[in-house]
Amino acid sequence: MTAGPDRVRASAPGKLLLFGEYAVLAGGPALVMAVDRRARVLVEATDTEDLHIAAPQLGLAGDGLVFDPDHPDRVLGLTGRLLARRLARYGLPAAGLRIEIDTAELFDQDAAGTPVKLGLGSSAAVSAALDAALAVRAGASEPGLDELLRDYRAAIGGPVSGADLAASLCGGLLRVQPAGDRLATTPATWPDGLHAAPIWVERPASTPAFAAAFDAWRQRQPEAAAAWVGRMNAATCSALEAGRAEAWIEAATHGVDALRELQAAIGAEIVTERHRQLLEAADRCGVAYKTCGAGGGDFGIALATDPERLAAFGERALAAGARPVELRLEASGACVAEGRDEPTEGA
Repeated sequence: MTAGPDRVRASAPGKLLLFGEYAVLAGGPALVMAVDRRARVLVEATDTEDLHIAAPQLGLAGDGLVFDPDHPDRVLGLTGRLLARRLARYGLPAAGLRIEIDTAELFDQDAAGTPVKLGLGSSAAVSAALDAALAVRAGASEPGLDELLRDYRAAIGGPVSGADLAASLCGGLLRVQPAGDRLATTPATWPDGLHAAPIWVERPASTPAFAAAFDAWRQRQPEAAAAWVGRMNAATCSALEAGRAEAWIEAATHGVDALRELQAAIGAEIVTERHRQLLEAADRCGVAYKTCGAGGGDFGIALATDPERLAAFGERALAAGARPVELRLEASGACVAEGRDEPTEGA
């Protein structure tokens, strides 16, 4: 029997991984930013013998599907696998519940009007929001990052740093670094005078596939991989330790050069043609540009101390078929509300 309320709403922010991508999978530091687009989850008690899941962005409208904990992969993938684990963790039966997952803020539409993931960590945001709601429903204390991260990694079943989950659970701007099974997190500060322009290249990418390619390369060529990780770590640490706008801009330049080198080593196109066009536009405008996260599509970010140069870059990005997207740092991580109230973000 559960001790929590019959109706719980929760939300959690998406993320941008700014520095340290790939190297963080090998234990290096990374910088991740929670953004002001959120996944929203409703968990409510019902008088049915099933657990119904609705997720409109996944084509599960209305009552959605009946969740089968013995076959959690059906349609839901990672979310289903994690849900099965977390229901067991909280002692909640897969019955008498309805779960609604809304990721509209983390999707856009392609030219045909089909929903497309923006690449802002929607899976991690859903995971954080869903677990926060389940904990309240079960009358349990909300887990810390490391406890939830164990099940998150198991549900993914491949190499994962957990930086995205940290941003969604904790919010803010975070320096993260793996420490064994744990993930150490430290608040970071945005440099004074640094302006940013996140750019969506309108092509979704598969982070697990890129991470698996990197992991396979590390196993094939451990010395070359270790040397590459060392160079990426140096660029990330120089930005974080200096804390100045110019240091971040320099780190962005070094970082994208390292990613171009990495893509040749792992045989995966991290810096795509669209990203290369944006790099050329950035060079013409006198700003720095780099891919975010695994690359291959999704987001890049331009950095500059001169907002006029950044605005000029934004115009060139549009002409190249990419889209500037206004994203702000989100200080609040996963948050919950009981009854019919909405979660209070930023509280």
